[in-house]
Amino acid sequence: MPVGCDWKIASEAVEDVCGICDGDGTHCTVVEDVFKGVPTTGYAPIATVPKGAMNVKLAEVHPSDNMIAVTAIDNQTYYLNGGYTEGYEGEYNFGNTKGIYTKPGKDMDELNIKGPLTEPLVLYVCLFADTNPGVHYSYAMPSDTPTYTPKYRWDFVEWGPCSAQCGGGTQVMLGICMEEKNGKVKPSLCEGIPKKEPRARTCNDKPCRTRWKVWKWGPCSGCLYQSGTRTRQVECVKENPTNTGDEEIITEASECCGEPPKKFELCNSSRPCPKNMTSGIVKKREMEAMPIEEMIVKRDSGKSFSDGANSSRVNATIQDHVQTNQVHLEEVILEDTKLNLTEKEFEEVGDKLSEKRLSCPLQTLTGQDAMDRIEQLIHGEDYVRNKTKSNNNHKETSKSSNSSAPKTQESSHHEDNIEQCNPS
Repeated sequence: MPVGCDWKIASEAVEDVCGICDGDGTHCTVVEDVFKGVPTTGYAPIATVPKGAMNVKLAEVHPSDNMIAVTAIDNQTYYLNGGYTEGYEGEYNFGNTKGIYTKPGKDMDELNIKGPLTEPLVLYVCLFADTNPGVHYSYAMPSDTPTYTPKYRWDFVEWGPCSAQCGGGTQVMLGICMEEKNGKVKPSLCEGIPKKEPRARTCNDKPCRTRWKVWKWGPCSGCLYQSGTRTRQVECVKENPTNTGDEEIITEASECCGEPPKKFELCNSSRPCPKNMTSGIVKKREMEAMPIEEMIVKRDSGKSFSDGANSSRVNATIQDHVQTNQVHLEEVILEDTKLNLTEKEFEEVGDKLSEKRLSCPLQTLTGQDAMDRIEQLIHGEDYVRNKTKSNNNHKETSKSSNSSAPKTQESSHHEDNIEQCNPS
């Protein structure tokens, strides 16, 4: 229900241009003009607005490099845009009265002060060039007695809201009681004057947009060593044509374009498998060192993995009994191809896009080099470095031990020869 300026529900009372609630616009004098003077560059005074004035308005007629300004009656105290500096949009104090400074268009200024003014104000235009497209100003001065005989009429001013956001709605324009000079007044002042029939037109006749809406994936039915499936809800929704606040409504799937996003997919889970499910399950062997790298270990197709390779320990490393010379490793770059899609775009094409793409092999390793690289990816570089150092130390120790033994034998053999050459 509307509330009038008299704060009564369903009241039709409105303020007239003089600021009088339920007034007829005759108890004030409206002063307005367009200032186009160009006395000189800098601040040029336009008009002085008296104390008590209502509905003060100051606005540029056309875009320009100039700006409006306001001072107190002393012409020195700037309330707006002093010091050749243009202020930001917002609320400003003009003495004890507040006003709103806006920029309705590029290079255009506008000021509105509802009033009444508590002190006189001086209106200015600050000229930065030798041209002035014009500055319009107006204000109303209340009067205790009527200043003229009012003339009322019904007039069409603006269209009402559309009854639908899409799919076709209706807009209605109702006649408003207007006073010839001061604008909108209460409808009762137009009683006895023939009222024009309301006008109507269609609006928002574009079809309501539809899309596939997907919900969050449900839990995965799989477990640590066994793939499973997960599902989600997929619905066809469209814009709500009514202005009830609901964003979308569910509709028939045939109204949505394209194939619907998938409702289920295969998935992996870190949830431990029940004990009765571990028997006979082939554990997934998958290694990934970095988000952008992936190893592919190729083994002879004839190889099989025994149940003895399985481990009951959590986080245990699974080792396959494969000969070193049979290991072949290729490292490739996984390029991230997942796009930054909106929710709508993802629902339409996201399920059809791969998140990663394999590039050409970065390097190919075989045999022990491949095994060393695998251990490096699993355990880190320090592990391989320490292992290599340990192996080298072991080799040096063995070499030292082996090299000392032949010397003893050679020495012993040499002594035998000496004894044979010099018999006692």
